[in-house]
Parts: sequence; structure tokens; C-alpha cells
Amino acid sequence: MMSIRRQRGSYASERSPGAVSPELPQQDRVRVETVRTGVGQDLILAVVADGEGHPQAGESAEMVVAQLFEGVTRSRDRDLNSVLRGQLEDSGRFLMDASISGEGLGEVALTAIAIWRDRLFYAQVGHTMAVLVREGRAIPLTGVGDQLLGSLDPPVIQTGDPQGMALNPGDSVVLASDGLTRVSPEDGKPFVHPEDIADYVEGNTPLEAARHLLSIAMGRDVDDNVSVVVVQLPGGRARGGRGPVTISAAIVGVLLVLALSVVGINWLRESRIPPPPVDYGYAVLIHGSVRVDKAVEGESIGMVSNLGTIPAGATLTALNESRLALQTTYEGSFDLSATSFYLTGGSRTLLTILDPHPETSSGDQLSLTMCTVLDLISGRLLVVRGEGDREIQVTVEGKTISLIGFGAGVMGFIAEDGTYAVDCLLGRCLVSVVHGDPIELIGGQRQPLVEAKQEDVEVISEGILQGWDKLCGLCLSEP
Repeated sequence: MMSIRRQRGSYASERSPGAVSPELPQQDRVRVETVRTGVGQDLILAVVADGEGHPQAGESAEMVVAQLFEGVTRSRDRDLNSVLRGQLEDSGRFLMDASISGEGLGEVALTAIAIWRDRLFYAQVGHTMAVLVREGRAIPLTGVGDQLLGSLDPPVIQTGDPQGMALNPGDSVVLASDGLTRVSPEDGKPFVHPEDIADYVEGNTPLEAARHLLSIAMGRDVDDNVSVVVVQLPGGRARGGRGPVTISAAIVGVLLVLALSVVGINWLRESRIPPPPVDYGYAVLIHGSVRVDKAVEGESIGMVSNLGTIPAGATLTALNESRLALQTTYEGSFDLSATSFYLTGGSRTLLTILDPHPETSSGDQLSLTMCTVLDLISGRLLVVRGEGDREIQVTVEGKTISLIGFGAGVMGFIAEDGTYAVDCLLGRCLVSVVHGDPIELIGGQRQPLVEAKQEDVEVISEGILQGWDKLCGLCLSEP
């Protein structure tokens, strides 16, 4: 993750391996910086590259990106389109020669942009893309080519007007690898539809926009690497009205907590009570709609839909079957993005703590403090952890149940019609009790929560298992 702001514009990048086999390496490369050319042009230079055709194609992509940045900073040619095209041509010849000699490391698709004096220059080859976001519209700047850098057939390198494309105040440019918009084999729809990109970018900072786009693709189980760069010119309008809450509100809350912690630091030292954790987590509504009745400091939000974001501390009611994916703004966090949860219609849940980090923790201690905590008030809640060892706690009827251990884990919770129970569907679950030792469950076991006694553990019936499986889109079924 990277985010920075300059007077001429702000930018951010994010990338994820997606839901690919863990044996396969990350083949995408992304880089965005403010650089100066050999003739003194100060510009924003951004690149997304995608290697293909070899297990080490990512290394080829990294080499091409590095050479492009070096070439641009050394160039004394003021025609930036020509400079970008020349760098791609040189890299293409190098990769092709390596392939012919038998030392090839795959081929590379790449999109590069340079913004100088509010004018956009670009060069593109293959299936990476650039999109201009302007006044609510997503305007494609590049097409899709079949040949990549390094292919035996010379690729078609696209460039724009030699004078550059004029950008308006508030314009954003999005670069992405094809994993963002490729068609899902499950339903035949793009993981993120290109026409919808503007909805997720406008009104957000570049970092929020990049993370939002990535969250949506990950929430739909994208099966490829995904890389995103968002560059935004100053002068855009902030999101107004009573629409979905963005992470900006959560960041304000973070700053407030930081300020309060500084004021009270002497008292905290004297009393030996650690300062409260700063919560960097938020939820992205992947599908469905929810009503947020209360958020941090009692703020009323209203209805959230259309892939809106919800901060930690919010109490929400699902208006229909809904899925939320958890994300974080903390750079060093682990495993949170592998967590999502599902609600049946009418269920109420408090997002108590999503991604806390005590201020006093050093970098190597933060992983010890990470714990996601939800409170099911009523209805049914299904929690799914796809990987990692993040502990997830859910409180139901005064009992705390934790998903522990490493790897995939699934817990279902019921708090309706006088029934309070946890179904440990996958992994290991720990039920805390007032007296005695905690009760540990394994996949396939149910624990009623009124008394929570070891002897009351039940085997989950096939009908109950199928109900949970349907709620999460068959996440429990054998592949």
C-alpha cells in the first residue's frame, strides 16, 4: 500500500494476490511516484504491470517498471508520450530477445501514465488499463491488446495526443490490472464493472478509492492478482448529503482518540491502564442493504447500500440477506481482509472492534493485540475467516465465542425466538463460561448458550448445515 499527496495531485496504490493458489507468486507490479525528468519536468508517473506465461513473470514485470522509471527520469525528450512508448518498445525487444534465446521469463502487459501541468500522457500494451473518472463517468482511455511485451509478434502500443490530454480539477485516473474487471467464471459478470468505477472513486480519497475497488473484487472472490492505482487532481467536490459513510469519518475518529490519548498520557502512566486501542477497521457492504442506527459517538448514518462502507463501532440492521467484508486502513495489518460475515434479514449486529492497535505497542507486538469483536443482538450471523490466525470473538446473550487456530474457520450464531446457540462449522471455536474451563468445539458441533455446559454439545444436523451453506453462497460445500 502507498499513499501520498502533492500540490499537483494525490495518489495511492493497492494490490492483492486475489484468491489464487498460494503456490503461485504475485505477478502484478505497481508503482506511482512524483519524479523529475532530465529536462526538469516535475510529473506524477504511475505504472501497473502484469506478468504472464512464466512462474517468474512477475520479475520481468518488475524489471520493466524499474527500467521505465529510470528511462523517464533520464530522458531529455519533452514529448512524454514518445518517452513512454520508447521505454515500452525497448523493454519489449529485450524480453523478446530473451525468449528467443531460451532465457525468457514470460511476457508483460503494462499501462503507464504521466501527468504534467494537468495534462495526461500515457502508453499501454496488453490487458492492463487506464480509466478517466470525470463528473460521475468512467471513461476508458485504453483498449485491450492480444500481444504483450516480449511476445514474438510485435505488440500494439497505444499512446495519446502528443500534446497530452487536458485534465479538469477533480479528475481522477485509475490504472488497474485485468484482475479488477475480468469476468467471473461463477456468474459471467465482471468482478468490478468498468462503468461502476466512478461510483467507487468519486467522493473518496485516492487511498479510500483504491481500497474500495480492491475490496469489491476480493469480496467477489476474484481469482487473479489485482493491482490498482488512483491519481486524483485537486479541486474535486467532497461527498455530501446523507449517503454512505466513508473511511474519512473513521479516520476523524482515530485522530480524536489519538488526541485524547495524548492529553491523558500522564494519568494513564500513573494508573498503569494502557491507552485504548485505535481501531483501523471498517466493513464494506458487498451485497444487500443495512440500516445503521448508531455509529461512533452516537452519530446516525441511515441506510447503507451500493457497496458502501461502515466504520467500527456501528450498530446495523440487515434489511435483507447481506454480506460484509472487513478491511483496514492500517498498513501493517494481517488477515483482516480474509474475514467477512453474513446476516439474515432483520438481524442486528454491533461492530464492536474490527482492527485495534494499542498506541503503546511496538511494530512486532501489534499482531499479538489483533482481535475482531462483534456483538450479535438478534437474528443470525455467519462469520467466515478464509485464512490466517486472527482471533474473532462474537458475543451472544452474554457469552463470548472465539474462532481460534490457524486457517479457514466458520462460525454461525443464532439469537432469535428464544434460541441462543453457536454452530462451529469449520475450524476450532472456544466458548467462554462464567465458571469452569472454556468449552472447545470443532467443526460440526453446536453449543447452546443459555447454560453453556460441555455435556450439552450437539452434532449439527444436515439441514442446519445446508442453511448456513446457502447463506454464504455455498462456502461450506466441498469443491
